Amino acid sequence: AREPKGDRVKVSDEHQERIRTERIFFDQTYPTETWEIHEWMRCDPRFRLLGPVVGRRILDFGSGKGEWAAQLAQRGAHVVAVDLSLQGLKRARSGAESNGVGVQCVVADGPQLPFPDQCFDLAHGQFILHHLEVQRAGHELARVLKPGGLAVFLENSANNPVLMLARRLLPGRFGIRKLSTKGEYPLRHSDVRRLGAIFGHSE
Repeated sequence: AREPKGDRVKVSDEHQERIRTERIFFDQTYPTETWEIHEWMRCDPRFRLLGPVVGRRILDFGSGKGEWAAQLAQRGAHVVAVDLSLQGLKRARSGAESNGVGVQCVVADGPQLPFPDQCFDLAHGQFILHHLEVQRAGHELARVLKPGGLAVFLENSANNPVLMLARRLLPGRFGIRKLSTKGEYPLRHSDVRRLGAIFGHSE
């Protein structure tokens, strides 16, 4: 992977420990999960929001097992899948190949992307920003996007008090699998406003 321009972002010891913990968690989780592109995924509104992707360079940020990266590649994009989990990216590479496309896979931490400035047309992600310090991740995404570049994300929301109560009480009980990791928190309105300030606009 190429080194980014300028100084690397300095991260705290607490952040480094959190990343190490999450890497272990997802390296253990991803190999046990199925890899499948469901029919409903092909109609996801994110594809409409991203617009035409043929020939465009897309950063799949927090790619996980890479089902979305494979779909973007199938639609003609040049996809770079980034995740902190090596096991997830192994699944992403093999899943893309089994669907007849190629995806470049890079192991990296969100606030320290190993890419030069303004090298992506688009960014995409699913359930990833709430694992990170939103402002720091937003600045790093803005750095690697070309002028006028667009970022489209599907995220957990902290704005429904009933769902937040269920999030606290139900996972790990009644047969409901706990998938959250320590330190993550769904996005709040204030987080979306921070991203809007970084990008100039958010919806």
